[in-house]
Amino acid sequence: MMERDKTVDELSDPDSIYKYFNEYEGVCGFRDDFQYWQNNNYSHKCAKPLWIDPQDQRYQHIIFDDNYRPHHEDSIVDIRQREPSGKWRSLDNTEIHKYDNMSLVQVDLLEAISNDQYYIERVRDCEMKFDKQFSSQ
Repeated sequence: MMERDKTVDELSDPDSIYKYFNEYEGVCGFRDDFQYWQNNNYSHKCAKPLWIDPQDQRYQHIIFDDNYRPHHEDSIVDIRQREPSGKWRSLDNTEIHKYDNMSLVQVDLLEAISNDQYYIERVRDCEMKFDKQFSSQ
């Protein structure tokens, strides 16, 4: 388990970043660079990156964001998937549907405010979809 008091200045290698995320346990948060996304015309390729290795069923990462817009160019999440070759690539918005409500959750702000179990329920839904995907492989 990663010690939580360590500070990392910069990670730029996708494998190192993926490993860094995997070493955390529980819930953690990271601040994005909204200005960078905005300055790049809200392109999903300049948005919050989420590294996913579909061959690695040990780890499930989930992003909750009200600005996640499934299948739109201006979505705030950039899925970076490890290919069987070991290289990482950004998925285009027509490819990310398999990660909806498994690794990507568009937050319903009104429900999140009124339902104190909202995030717990969404995590359970994501875990069930994750388990179902890997049990069918």
